Amino acid sequence: MASNFKPLSPRTQHLGSATEFADDFYEAVCADRFFAQFSRAECNELCIYLDCYGVPSRAWILREGDAGNFMLIVLTGTVDIIKSAGTTDEIALATLGPGALVGELSLVDGDRRYASCVARTPADFAVLTRDALDDLLMDNPRLGNKLLLLLLRANTAHWRDSASQVPISNFGPLV
Repeated sequence: MASNFKPLSPRTQHLGSATEFADDFYEAVCADRFFAQFSRAECNELCIYLDCYGVPSRAWILREGDAGNFMLIVLTGTVDIIKSAGTTDEIALATLGPGALVGELSLVDGDRRYASCVARTPADFAVLTRDALDDLLMDNPRLGNKLLLLLLRANTAHWRDSASQVPISNFGPLV
């Protein structure tokens, strides 16, 4: 299945369909708390809808404000999530490794990217585009729904983590 992922860096290398790396994909994501409920057979099936890419360190993968219709699953290496904090200032939100989901908000809602993603080390990642998600939901509704629940759990965890870092006074008066 062809991807409509557009690399930001000319140094991004298309590695091929994730089906060629199904065992590596399973090993990279099965330890992650979000993918722990996926069997090897389900991971193999999911790989049909993913393409894999590699980038060197310091390569931009996602840019804040860009339109988004895909998400990444980090397979190897680490990536930094960065948020603009003014004209030249940036805030490092997180450093993520294998099994992490990146860009899932834009995959779901089609809105602009909330933050940027830059490779901290050389990294490989799988890409799930919106078109591929739609195909997955049509071809294999059970697996597609399981993936959607995973995305919901991931988003909920991200929001809980970020909400725990904001003082309650920032939410206004409690009524």
